[in-house]
Amino acid sequence: MTSLHHFFHPKVVAVVGASRGADRLGHVIFRHILNSDFRGTVYPVNPSAQSVAAVRAYPSLRDVPEQVDLAVIVVPRARFCPSRTT
Repeated sequence: MTSLHHFFHPKVVAVVGASRGADRLGHVIFRHILNSDFRGTVYPVNPSAQSVAAVRAYPSLRDVPEQVDLAVIVVPRARFCPSRTT
């Protein structure tokens, strides 16, 4: 169980694809984590945003100032698989 500890008990979470648009899924997930009883740190990751929900955003996971225990990835599939059409 030790290998899954950070997955089930993260201290630092990054939401990759956190959006400025309140109607976008990345924004909704980011806000839900912020408004939950999670006591760790949550970072929005978005290369096009200075901030998301008044929280400083980072352009990539490499730029987040802490080691990320869990990353929630909320980006369109086309960003990872641009050649796939379905």
